[in-house]
Amino acid sequence: MVASLESSVVRIYKQRKNKDDKIEIVGAGFLISSEYLITCAHVVNESLGLVLTSAEKPTDIIECDFPIIASGTSLETTVEVWHPVKFKSNDPQDIAILKLKDSVPSQAQPVSLITSKIGDLSDHNYKAYGFSRDGGVWSDGKIIGHIANNKIQIEDNKSTGYAVEGGFSGTAIWDEQLGGVVGMAVSADKEKLVAKSAFFIPTNVLLKAWDKLLYIAQVEGRIPRIISLIRCIFENKSYQDQLNTAYENLRIEVRDHLVYLPRVIPSFWSDFIEIIYQLDEKHLIYTSQSKFSWLEIFIGYLVIQLNSRDALANLLKDNFTEWLKKYQTKWEVLINTLENNLKHRSLNTAQKSTDKNPCLFVTLTEENKSLMLRAWIVKDINNYHPTEKEPQKRGEYQSLTPNEGISLGNHLQENELINHLKKFKRESENICQSSLEKVQFFLPYRFIEKEIKPIDLFSIDEVATATGCDPHHWGVDHEIIMRFSERITAENINNQQSYLWMKKCQLFRNIQQQNLTQILKCEEEIQKLIESNNQQTVIFKKTLANNDHPNKILKYHKFNNVIGSRLTNLSQENSLELKNILAILYETGIPLSLWIRPDANQELNCQEKLDPICQCPLEKLPEIIKNKRSAAWLEDNHIGNHLSLLWDDYQLVPPNYPLLMP
Repeated sequence: MVASLESSVVRIYKQRKNKDDKIEIVGAGFLISSEYLITCAHVVNESLGLVLTSAEKPTDIIECDFPIIASGTSLETTVEVWHPVKFKSNDPQDIAILKLKDSVPSQAQPVSLITSKIGDLSDHNYKAYGFSRDGGVWSDGKIIGHIANNKIQIEDNKSTGYAVEGGFSGTAIWDEQLGGVVGMAVSADKEKLVAKSAFFIPTNVLLKAWDKLLYIAQVEGRIPRIISLIRCIFENKSYQDQLNTAYENLRIEVRDHLVYLPRVIPSFWSDFIEIIYQLDEKHLIYTSQSKFSWLEIFIGYLVIQLNSRDALANLLKDNFTEWLKKYQTKWEVLINTLENNLKHRSLNTAQKSTDKNPCLFVTLTEENKSLMLRAWIVKDINNYHPTEKEPQKRGEYQSLTPNEGISLGNHLQENELINHLKKFKRESENICQSSLEKVQFFLPYRFIEKEIKPIDLFSIDEVATATGCDPHHWGVDHEIIMRFSERITAENINNQQSYLWMKKCQLFRNIQQQNLTQILKCEEEIQKLIESNNQQTVIFKKTLANNDHPNKILKYHKFNNVIGSRLTNLSQENSLELKNILAILYETGIPLSLWIRPDANQELNCQEKLDPICQCPLEKLPEIIKNKRSAAWLEDNHIGNHLSLLWDDYQLVPPNYPLLMP
């Protein structure tokens, strides 16, 4: 131990004007590789005569030497990584990593860093070498335990000997039981004169300060080992399915906890490391009273997923299993629990797959100067495939109207339409013997929210009327999808707009599992994609201004890779009316659009409230809109009352779609 610290600890000089000037020592540091030292940020600031809490990354040279093996042989360093002092923060702070400009002495040796969990180090013996005197002194004592802000308390409880005090900042804390460095001294307790207490930053936090430390330093412990194993999987494209499935199973396991986890594993390794650290800090207690970290659960699912004859997969599985065995005494309980949970979820999924999900299709089309109403109940939307060539493969449905439809004349009466919808709802539920939850409604775009109010705001709840309660809106209990009926009429089936629609629908379907926020792009971002010939599929994000011309909106919807839009600030005063927007959506073949209705109160801050709604997979958007509408019942000033959604999927057309001939 002594040999290791003697050959790795450096003392940091106060900045000198000339090399011949007297050396003054301001603190310590220690060697973590042949090229890098680590110390405290406040030591660097003191070296340069700056305020100790100065946040700006220094650019000046910092001098140091190895006092035991090469005293007085000055070495120059510069700041490579900088985390200034932050009071009461759990983020990495008061850490500086210095890059050596000179070669280290031949006897110099980097320390071995050891990571630990909370409580692992308590009551261990420590040793440290610091510079409360210029020549250096040794301190030893006990590690007490963790305190707030990611620090660990140590104490020299002997009446003799040196405490860790001024001049020790930046030095290594050596754990005698573990035989390695477990952290870096950062401060002494100056308020308590009797006890010789001090504090250090644990290795785990030092690693978070610079992810390259894992690869340039000698690091031991559960986290470094598992990170290296996970990286093997992360960088090997052959095992992406196993990695993603394990992560998704973890998210299902912990979804009741109010902690945000990204829906998918990030694309960049540096981002994934942050998640790994986060997983190690969270724990779950199962009914067996066994407690496991989320990281252990994730690794457990990886072990289950890596079930292959592939030699590398088996090797990785063995390595992950060995890691669990080493750091979790109940690892077998964990694996058994996770396997049982998978079986339980599989049974639930199988049960759900037998449950039918009925959907009502309603179309209102303009035919020979008359409005014709038709309706069908599709008995299970999950097994409805209307574009299949063979009729028997299209799924079960039943018409609720004559083939020629019901004529509503040349002027749409809202009350008449509502009465028909009530009838369709009753008949659908009688046919399916289950409640109706989904409705696909096809309207000429000029009628949408113009001739009649939004369909989701229709009151058709007969039960509420019978009980004396205020009838709630159709959108409270039903997933209402708005669509363009022009796209399903025979005269339009071969026009340019229909071809555009079908083409964009294919792109639309390809991205439905992506997070909506990742594909929302503003004008400037779309312009850059076009100029660079980037074919990424995107959704146009636009806050409308009073002076916006329809041509500007048309321009960004026309691009082949723009398949949708999210529009806000469509106010009553805005010269760009909704009818202009809907016409543009139709003409450009757009299958998806989400907008805030013009009647929304500006005090609602709709833009701010819409952002969280869009933090979801695209395929979940109709369900989330429905949930917002449900939450808005009896709440006048709620965004759920003002959301409109166009979701016009070519693969889900009515049974009488002109191309669907037997």
